[in-house]
Amino acid sequence: MLRDLFRHRIFCLTIILLTLVLIISCSRERSKEPEGEIFLKITDDLNCEVVLKRPPQRIICLSPEAAETIAELGRVDLLSAVVTECDYPEDVSSLPKVGSFSNPAYEKILSFEPDLVIATGLEQEDFTRTIRNTGIPVMAIYSRTIEDVENAIMLIGRITQSEEKARDIVAGMEEKFTIIEEALSDIPRNEKNPRVYVEISPDPLMTVAEGSFVHEVIELTGGVNIGYDLPREYSRIDPELVIARDPDYIIVLHSASTVDEIVNRTGWEVIEAVREGNIITNLNPDLLLRASPRLADGAIELFNAIHPGYEIDMSNGMP
Repeated sequence: MLRDLFRHRIFCLTIILLTLVLIISCSRERSKEPEGEIFLKITDDLNCEVVLKRPPQRIICLSPEAAETIAELGRVDLLSAVVTECDYPEDVSSLPKVGSFSNPAYEKILSFEPDLVIATGLEQEDFTRTIRNTGIPVMAIYSRTIEDVENAIMLIGRITQSEEKARDIVAGMEEKFTIIEEALSDIPRNEKNPRVYVEISPDPLMTVAEGSFVHEVIELTGGVNIGYDLPREYSRIDPELVIARDPDYIIVLHSASTVDEIVNRTGWEVIEAVREGNIITNLNPDLLLRASPRLADGAIELFNAIHPGYEIDMSNGMP
């Protein structure tokens, strides 16, 4: 009888062990099964995880540079709406509007039922959080360097399934940057590094500093940025500091000031750029201030402005 009881217990233990093995095996198999198709999973420039289950078809752009990039990739068909500052090219500017860059229209955005909202960085952080809370994917892109700009183009190429075109765009930008470097090597050393003050706002007076892609463009073109050490990449600057650092060129990237107004600023008559008439107001601000494929064209414009006599001729394409 005891022997039968012992055999029964052994049998039960065997069944239990086999059951446990089967459960563990099934559990492992389930863990190998995919949770679902994911088209793209990435951490954006606000350090938020973005998951796209499929390629987006209804994109809303709150960022002019992203809208430009999508247009350059030939995928305007994916854009449902943009903010008013998205004014280039024409097929982007004619799209429906969902408010402005600084004041996007929440209800209008929701009405388009977007499957992706592309925003910029810090200025729109609070608003993007509000949109994310609805479950709509939001991609924040904020470029601080030229490399960031190129990486953003490649990322948007992935999002729009236009990676080959994105690679071509970046290669074209790099070719233009190389042309600038080669042109710079032909300039005599004593003329190569003019001091440059880039003004992006007159009230308050603001310029660019290290940590911005505009600063990198100034350096790439052979200029010395007088605002390099200011505390933020886009920063206020004291007019007295502009006088003290005595720029050779003043580059005005806004439409609020005329040459006469700048010449007549208190104390600025002693600045080299003012005395020599090197106040440049005819550059296209969007080429230098937007992190878009046109940044390389802006770099060539800046090079030509601060190196008269050594201009790069792009009238017939690449030199």
